[in-house]
Amino acid sequence: MMDKKMSQGKVFGLLTLTAFLWGGNAAAVKKVLTELSPFVVTMLRFAVFSSLLLLAAWFREGRRCIPQVRQLPILMLMGLCSTVLNNGVQFTGLLYSSAINCVVITAFGPAITGVLAALMLNERMNGRQWMGVAISTAGVLVITSGGSWERLAGLSLNWGDVLFLLSCFGWSIYSIIGRRIMKEMSPMTTTAWAGAFGTLMMLVLCLAQGFDGSIPLTGTNWVWFSYICLGSGLVAFTLWNVGVHEVGPNKASFFINLIPLFGILFSVLMLGENVGWFHGGGAILIIGGVVLATRSKSIY
Repeated sequence: MMDKKMSQGKVFGLLTLTAFLWGGNAAAVKKVLTELSPFVVTMLRFAVFSSLLLLAAWFREGRRCIPQVRQLPILMLMGLCSTVLNNGVQFTGLLYSSAINCVVITAFGPAITGVLAALMLNERMNGRQWMGVAISTAGVLVITSGGSWERLAGLSLNWGDVLFLLSCFGWSIYSIIGRRIMKEMSPMTTTAWAGAFGTLMMLVLCLAQGFDGSIPLTGTNWVWFSYICLGSGLVAFTLWNVGVHEVGPNKASFFINLIPLFGILFSVLMLGENVGWFHGGGAILIIGGVVLATRSKSIY
């Protein structure tokens, strides 16, 4: 365990590193998708990630990490939302759109979480929060339309960008339904079991697609695959939990806004993608709107 007296500067450094690791995930996945399908990448990522977390949970908590029967439906639903509806859908979107669009559009997630929390949990949102959601939505429209009013008016949107947006709903639902069960189970154990159940669901989908168990990765794609499983998976989530424990979710959440910036950097350096004016404009609107919407604690 980390020292509870860790300095604030060190904690902020760890949270920045977390954003850096998560920022590179989309570019790394796009590299690996040249040899593996989105569903196989998702299934293997969560198989590695959840297995290591379950081992860590057993080491720390022993039999207490085994869920009760009444908790299984929620954990299964969380697995569905985090693997199939979030990662599986998002990774599929990367077949049709750029990694830059992915990291910028998924920054819209906190705004979606706030709206769904208001609808599902009867949490009230004030005028500032609704304004923040509206500003972020405008940023998403700028990105998905490529800055073209004609494209937006004709609903000629990139299918991949639509999938990125849908994946945000999966993560938001996962976050909302996870609040209650994480009052009974530790975040690590909850994440591990949700990932394990999600892995089984993805395995069924992969087998339906004809997956034969082979992993035909070559060259540096093994490095990127390891990064997806360990770097942006196990290490990033562990550092995030440390950061939340040390400074609380409100301060930690601001570092999420760094992910699009790091994501754009990775996309340009690793994939040679081009950054358009609409990426910058959309990112400013999305991040600005999210910051405005999440300034009030009632959204979380």
